Amino acid sequence: MLFKLSVKNIKKSFKDYAIYFLTLILGVAIFYVFNAIDSQTAMMNVSKSTSQMLEVMNQLLSGVSVFV
Repeated sequence: MLFKLSVKNIKKSFKDYAIYFLTLILGVAIFYVFNAIDSQTAMMNVSKSTSQMLEVMNQLLSGVSVFV
């Protein structure tokens, strides 16, 4: 009885759950992209001044990752 009720409720609320999970997946993907920036090989072939700027950006992103 209780199982039937829960399945019925999930079917009625599927749109709400789908939006939630889609948003969750998108958030995780963006989080991964920002954390993967520092390991890109294109980032390693830059000038010294740009390299220093990228180091600061990576540290900032690491701090934001801890906050999130």
